[in-house]
Amino acid sequence: MGSPSDQHRYNDVMSASKEELVLMLYDGAVKFISQAILAIQAEDFTASNKLIQKAQAIILEFRATLNMNYDVANNMDQLYIYMHERLIDANMNKDEAILAEVRELISDLRDTWKEAMTIARPDSIE
Repeated sequence: MGSPSDQHRYNDVMSASKEELVLMLYDGAVKFISQAILAIQAEDFTASNKLIQKAQAIILEFRATLNMNYDVANNMDQLYIYMHERLIDANMNKDEAILAEVRELISDLRDTWKEAMTIARPDSIE
C-alpha cells in the first residue's frame, strides 16, 4: 500500500460519505493549485503542469457528476467550464494570478459545501 500516510489517506477515502468525498475533492483541487503556484515560482514547469492537470481532472469529475435535472446544475456546469478554461490558460501562460483566481472560486465552493454539510448533518462535521 505504501507509507503509513498513504494507508491513512486510503482509509479516510474508503470510509467517507459521498458528501465528505466531495469536500476532499475540493480540498485536493485547492492544494494542487497552491502547489502549482509554488512550482511556477520555482520555475518547475513540469511539476506545475502536472499539478494543474490534477486540478483540471477534479473539475472535470465534478462536471461529470452533476445532476442536470436541477437548475442549479446548469449554473455549476458553467462555473466548472469557466474554471477549467482558466486553468488551461494558466497552464499555457504559467500565470499565477489566474491560478489564484480559480483557487479562490474553488475555495468559496468548498466553504459553501462544508456549510451545507454542517446544516444538513450538524453532528457529522468536525
